[in-house]
Amino acid sequence: MEVAPPPTAPAFAHALAEAAAPRAATTRSTRHVPPDGRRAASGHATEPMKPRERLVSAATSTCLEPKESVPQQRSAPMCRAIPRRLSFGPVTAANVEMLRKLNVSIFPVRYNDTFYDDVLSTPTEYTKFAYWEDIVVGAICCRFEPLDANAARQRVYIMTLGVLAPYRQCRIGRALLQSVIACARRDDVDHIYLHVQTNNHAALTFYRSFGFAVSQLIPNYYKRIKPPDCYVLVKRLG
Repeated sequence: MEVAPPPTAPAFAHALAEAAAPRAATTRSTRHVPPDGRRAASGHATEPMKPRERLVSAATSTCLEPKESVPQQRSAPMCRAIPRRLSFGPVTAANVEMLRKLNVSIFPVRYNDTFYDDVLSTPTEYTKFAYWEDIVVGAICCRFEPLDANAARQRVYIMTLGVLAPYRQCRIGRALLQSVIACARRDDVDHIYLHVQTNNHAALTFYRSFGFAVSQLIPNYYKRIKPPDCYVLVKRLG
């Protein structure tokens, strides 16, 4: 797969640089890997992660894998409603390299192996690709965290959410987020949260439209980008 170079414009959580790849069928077996690396801040930046109590393991499921050939670029669609041609497919051990290449083209930060271990250790309903017909046009990656040291209930952290630039007007980012919110409600998740850089007004507006609210300002959260401050956005479900 050949991926376009990173964009010169700022990358938002729901506005990504161009990259695409076709898919083919394969299978996935997930594993539990304790994280000790960097945490992705909803596609804006990363920060060292604190060790977590546990992760929720996903069951084996049928999935889709990209081919290694260079895909043919397609013209951007003009749409305002979620298209029927949109579908979701899980991120798996077989196709995680496609996510890695996508992230390299999309975001101004680099995610290490711990990020991808988190992705593969999370149920596939919370880490998925968005396909426009057979082309990957975006992805959402989340992880489960215990609500506190002794709590049975959990919370969901949105690590990244992104859609390729030509498809940003097709409500694909909204569809990805809606699907995760629906799964979280079903699974009795307490709340969903993420970090957003304080000057990322597009992302703030996007998440507020889903009922996320600013719960905290963290100064100097980011180490290599400016401004270094972030907001914690929370959507409570319980």
